Amino acid sequence: MAKRKAAEATTTAPKKQRTSEWIGASFESAAQQAERLSLWFEGGASGGAPVAEERVAVVPSASAAGEDTLEDRLRALEPEWERLFCLERERRGSAIGAPALVIVCSSAVRSLEVIRLLPTFRSRHQIIKAFAKHLKVAEQEALLRDTECGIVVGTPNRLLKLAEGGALKPARLKYLAIDLEKDMKAMTVFDVRDCAADLRALWRDHFAKAKGVRVCLLETASAAADDD
Repeated sequence: MAKRKAAEATTTAPKKQRTSEWIGASFESAAQQAERLSLWFEGGASGGAPVAEERVAVVPSASAAGEDTLEDRLRALEPEWERLFCLERERRGSAIGAPALVIVCSSAVRSLEVIRLLPTFRSRHQIIKAFAKHLKVAEQEALLRDTECGIVVGTPNRLLKLAEGGALKPARLKYLAIDLEKDMKAMTVFDVRDCAADLRALWRDHFAKAKGVRVCLLETASAAADDD
């Protein structure tokens, strides 16, 4: 019994600590972050798919990157960001419905904030929105089936539906980035039950088997209000 309790304690967040805090606490160690992410993705009532250590990408911190903007961190993470994220010099037709970067946020409002944190990327190429606010699934599916995209930002449920419908493809996907910004209740995607279940399903059923996809965590700041 004692051994069982010890094993359980290593696979879930300790009591009184949110899942996001438990996972985020491993930023100093890539191996520990990979272990905790793998345990989390493998869990859940419906089962899951683990994340191998080599499939975890650690986004450079503000100090390590030399800057403190989300764009600078993503540029430091991916040297080929111009081609992958902005589709510059990318083969025509290869990115239809197939982003290289998918950013998962807890809400539509937070998704818009993240998009505003990427002014250079969105000035060079359209960033696709994938959330329910004023946007129907059918409309987003039609857009993805006719649009080349480097970055998609949205909520777990809408991303899952778009993947289930075949409009969101993992063919070029290199990063599944999970936003760690807390909402008004101090919760992230990991802490909201429905969001967490959809994120696990998105990884397990659509992205885990795709070659070369890496999971990463994003610590960002809220964007100042501007025109969308």
